[in-house]
Amino acid sequence: MGNHNKGRNDGGSGIFGTASFSATRAVIDKFFCLLLKMRSIPFISWPVVFALWTPLAFPAIAWAGGFSIAGQGARAMAKSAVIADSGQPSSVVYNPAGIAAVEGLHLSAGLSLISPKLAFDGDDESAEASSSNSYIPYGALTYAIADGYTVGLGFSIPFGFNLDWPKDSPGRFEIREQALQSFAISPAVALDASAYVTGLSFGVALDLVAATFFFDRDIRLGNAEGQIRFGGDAFGAGGRIGVLYLPEAVAGLSLGLAWRSPMSLGFRGTADFDVKEDEPRSALPADSKAYARMDLPQSLLFGLAFAPFDSFNLALDFNWFGWSSFEELALELDNGSVLESSKDWNNSMAVRFGMELDLGIVGLQAGYAWDQSPIPDGRVGFSSPTGDQNIVSGGVELDFGGFTLAGAGAYIFPTSRANGGELSGTFDTSAWLVNVTVGVAFDTADVVEKPGSVEQPDT
Repeated sequence: MGNHNKGRNDGGSGIFGTASFSATRAVIDKFFCLLLKMRSIPFISWPVVFALWTPLAFPAIAWAGGFSIAGQGARAMAKSAVIADSGQPSSVVYNPAGIAAVEGLHLSAGLSLISPKLAFDGDDESAEASSSNSYIPYGALTYAIADGYTVGLGFSIPFGFNLDWPKDSPGRFEIREQALQSFAISPAVALDASAYVTGLSFGVALDLVAATFFFDRDIRLGNAEGQIRFGGDAFGAGGRIGVLYLPEAVAGLSLGLAWRSPMSLGFRGTADFDVKEDEPRSALPADSKAYARMDLPQSLLFGLAFAPFDSFNLALDFNWFGWSSFEELALELDNGSVLESSKDWNNSMAVRFGMELDLGIVGLQAGYAWDQSPIPDGRVGFSSPTGDQNIVSGGVELDFGGFTLAGAGAYIFPTSRANGGELSGTFDTSAWLVNVTVGVAFDTADVVEKPGSVEQPDT
């Protein structure tokens, strides 16, 4: 499985219930024109459109780092630490500098299945959230062009969550159902700068994100109950910058650094108010157009990898997320009134460790991650129930030359965290994850090796 720079063709790597949004934003980048055209068909709503891209939403407990999504693709899920990878198409999603060493044309696509478990164990009342399986797609395309340049295109789900509590949940006045679904198309370009500094490469990527957001919760009306629902869609853009360095003086060492910009998503949709009993409808605001803004954090990712010999390598990643920017989630109605939900999250970090053994046709990966929750103790609740998480993972990849098939699995160990609200009790979470990814390489034999390549084991 050869040269680390040539790289094994990457094995690496809904949810809105019955909500139907009344309008679609006028313009979303040309990458999403098809989605907009489909939305104009009377019987196709945004939930249906997004179901064609991502069958279900991402469970809130799949990773603790807020609601950013890691481990997209089999190899990334199995190995966990991938920021210092070189020669992998999946780097277009993590560190775009890593695609500078990909030769020829590479295609990679995968699907993750997530089976979560989330329950509230209270002193007086208990509830269990929906545990239906969810699916997360991933894709990457890279092509090496002349003069040390490589271009790429990534398809990923950068942020997401899905919480679906029973209608009689004790936390229904905080949240009953809540979901964020996103889909990103990420064009990227990378430069192999080895002609200037041996082993150095740079990469940049643009993240074009279409997203939908939905929530549903009960409200008190004297002795009766009402309900508020909001559904909206948004478009946002952000960017990523990556650097990768394979120092010639230390054979087998790879250092990676990537930065993802913050992003704001402004969701425009409709707020619906309903009464459940005989309370007069006038007790609630009129249904209206509404706006909600969500500030997503910047992140800084550092990784190092070391191959002590040709068929084995170790990797370590340190991830930082600026979740302190997520201070509140406010819903602004057409009449100017605002419904606020304070968040006040903390910055968080994750530490990931991975290893890989190359046995020729067969490659084996294993990993571990500690993922810190950004949710402070006083903000833990039915809308934000997760704590720090410990995740173990492993996978296998079969390399048939121009075609690879990879599978991975991960387990999030059970965690328990006390509710920070009025109800006394704890939230218990755990999850299983599996992924299957296929990769195809074209014309790699016809590409001349790039200058300054450092011989390291393929990952």
